[in-house]
Amino acid sequence: MPRMRILHVLTHPAVDRGGAMQAMLLARGLRQRGHDVLVVCNSSPDRPLDASFERWTEAGLDVRPFRMTRLAELVRFRRLVASWRPDVIHGHRNTALGFVYAATRLGRPVPFVFQRGTTRPPQSRLVARLLRSPRVHRIVGVARAVKDSLVRHGVPAAKVEVVYGSYDEARFDPDRTSGDSVRAELSIPETGRMVIQVGKLNKRKTPEDFVRMAAKVRETHPETWFVLAGGGGLRAAQVEQLREELGLTEHLLLLGFRDDVPELYAAADVVVNCSKHDEGLTGALREGAAMGKPLVATRISGNPELVEDGVTGWLAPPRDIDGLAAAVTRLLDDPEDARRLGAAARAFVRREMTEERRVSRMEEIYGELRGESNESNESRGEQGRGR
Repeated sequence: MPRMRILHVLTHPAVDRGGAMQAMLLARGLRQRGHDVLVVCNSSPDRPLDASFERWTEAGLDVRPFRMTRLAELVRFRRLVASWRPDVIHGHRNTALGFVYAATRLGRPVPFVFQRGTTRPPQSRLVARLLRSPRVHRIVGVARAVKDSLVRHGVPAAKVEVVYGSYDEARFDPDRTSGDSVRAELSIPETGRMVIQVGKLNKRKTPEDFVRMAAKVRETHPETWFVLAGGGGLRAAQVEQLREELGLTEHLLLLGFRDDVPELYAAADVVVNCSKHDEGLTGALREGAAMGKPLVATRISGNPELVEDGVTGWLAPPRDIDGLAAAVTRLLDDPEDARRLGAAARAFVRREMTEERRVSRMEEIYGELRGESNESNESRGEQGRGR
C-alpha cells in the first residue's frame, strides 16, 4: 500500500471513551504501517492536552488541539489542511463532522470519511443532511446494524462501509493478565463468582437493569458478586440508591472509572451488557470476548453480530430482567459450558476484530478514495484545458 497522509479529527477532548480509544488505536495502527498520521482533538489550544493522550503521543502520534466551536479555529484548520495536504480526512462523531465539513468548503478537495458508531437516528436535520451529502465520501459503520440504520434514514448503501472496531491486543490478553489483585481488592473469595458490566453509567447503558438482574440472580446464587465499572454522576447516585433498596450493598460494587479494565475482566466469570438502545457494537463486549469471557447482552444494534446464542454467549431482549438473569444463571451453573463460550468469543474477535484486519480495511477505503480523487482532479484538469 503506498504511503498516505491521513488526518484524523476527533470530537473527543480526551481518550476516556470507547470511540476515542478506537480512533487512537486506528491512528496508531496506520502510523505503524508507515503512513503519516496527524490527529486533531476538540480541545483548547491554550491549554495542555489532556493527560489521557500521553500514551499515544509517546507512541509517536502527533496530536494537536482545535476548539471546534470557535469560528477562528475553522480558519486555522483550513490552513492546516492546505499546508499538511492530507490524502484523506477521517472524522469521528458529529462535532467533527460539522467542523470538517464547514472548514473544507473552500480550497483543495480532500476525500472525507466519517465514522459512525451508533444505530440511533441522525440527531438533527443538519446531521442527516451532512450524512447524505456527496462531500462526505464514505461513512464507516462499526456494525452491519449501523449501516442498516443509515440506509433507513436515506444514506445510499453504496456509501457505507462496515468495518468492525478492534481492541488493544497487547492489553486484552488473558495469557498475560491476572485478576487476582482485583479479587483481593474487592474481597471476593476464591470460590465466589463475579459478574461485571463495564461502561459509563448513563441512560443508554441502563445500569439499573444490571442491578435488578443482580438481585434476581442472587436469589439462587448468593455467593456471586456484581461489579459496575464506569463513571456516571447523577446516574451513579440513582444506581447506588437502587442497590440499597434491593439489599445489594455488600455484593454489588460501584467502582467508578477504572484504568485496569483487562484485570477486571480477568477477575470476572461473566461479562454483561444491559444497554437498551442505540449502541453500535459494544466495545466492552469486544474486550470481554478478547479476555475469553462468556457474554450476556441485550439483543440490540450490533450486539448479535458478536453475541450468538449458545456459541459466544446469550442474548435477551432489552429491559428483560428475567431473561438477563436466566442467561447469567445458566453460565454460573455450567462453568464448563461458560469456558467453551468464552473460548469461542475470543476466537471470534481474534479472527474478525483485530487491529491488523481493521487497519488493512481502512487502508483499502482510503486508497480507493484517493484514486477517485486523483481521477476527478485529472478530469477537471482536462476540462479546463479544453475550454
